Amino acid sequence: MVIKVYVSGISASKEVKKKQQRALMILQSIKVPFKSIDITEPGQEEARDFMREHCKKTDAGGCTPPPHFFSGNDYLGDYDDFDQATEEDKLITFLKLDPAEYNLNGSVSIFEKEEADEKDKEDVKEDEAEEEKKDEKGDEEMDGEEAAKQASD
Repeated sequence: MVIKVYVSGISASKEVKKKQQRALMILQSIKVPFKSIDITEPGQEEARDFMREHCKKTDAGGCTPPPHFFSGNDYLGDYDDFDQATEEDKLITFLKLDPAEYNLNGSVSIFEKEEADEKDKEDVKEDEAEEEKKDEKGDEEMDGEEAAKQASD
């Protein structure tokens, strides 16, 4: 089943744009087939009405901000639901996909990868600092050798 992601291409909110981008990037990175539907495009009135009818409602009765996720005609949730599922490594279940088809076991989750990348950066900085210390020590030894050589001349 193809996941439908309802987005707004002309949102004035940077936060909404970032959330939409992040959600689409995550789906692409784990190779989930999805269709992005821009409800602000001309000709998408029917899709917009469908989304509004089925989306999670705010206290005022309107829809929560996009993106909204559907599996066929089944509403899955909004960005907050998607984000929570991602954080808890339950995204495949949230999207109602077959876990066997999207076997993420043994692979690194998105957040573990980010943490590993940060750790790698820290390790590189530590290695560079050690190399600098070795270079400085080598320079000091060299200065001592040069001083001894000059004294013997």
